[in-house]
Amino acid sequence: MRRRPARSSNRWRWQKKIGYDTVLLAPPFYTRPTQDELIRHYETVLDAVEVNLVLYSYPAKDGSDISFELMDHFADNPRVIGIKESSGSLQRAIDIASRYEGKIQLISGSDDIALDFMFWGADCWICGPSNCMAKACCDLDRAYRSGDLDAARAQMKTLYRAMNILESGKFVQKIKYGCELQGLPLGQCRAPLGPLTEAEKAEFRAAMQPILN
Repeated sequence: MRRRPARSSNRWRWQKKIGYDTVLLAPPFYTRPTQDELIRHYETVLDAVEVNLVLYSYPAKDGSDISFELMDHFADNPRVIGIKESSGSLQRAIDIASRYEGKIQLISGSDDIALDFMFWGADCWICGPSNCMAKACCDLDRAYRSGDLDAARAQMKTLYRAMNILESGKFVQKIKYGCELQGLPLGQCRAPLGPLTEAEKAEFRAAMQPILN
């Protein structure tokens, strides 16, 4: 078996040199570390490189939880600045907002309940769907920040169907198809991801129409 060269922090240093000062860091995939192991993992990154961290909670994808025990451990560390919460649990998001106010910023990562996150204190939204519906996502954010809650609710209703379809599966394929609908063809996803069926395209195309209009 061919051995891979050892990794170093040179890449991180280069990224910081060109202006990146924060990274979004998920738990290591597949290995499912314990919370103590995950704490050590994040501490190792903080010790090795001079960047801030945004924790990434997406247990459905990486198989690991970002526990309250872990967040308690880092709550007073000024370089752990937020958590992108993609568990889909609004109750957990509310708990994070309440428990770590002024310490760990709640960041919306569950796109179909983005407005609920805003109501509960999320001041940031790391949004995959904005790759194919950027203006609509920005309109929602602007409406909420301006205090026009009726407009924000109306915009969320416009976005909700497409967001919900994205969350149901084949996320990357649908994002690419959403770009294609706007005259920006991006080709097929890399294997093993396959193309959308005609029925899946029709469903997402119909959900995108009020957004594109």
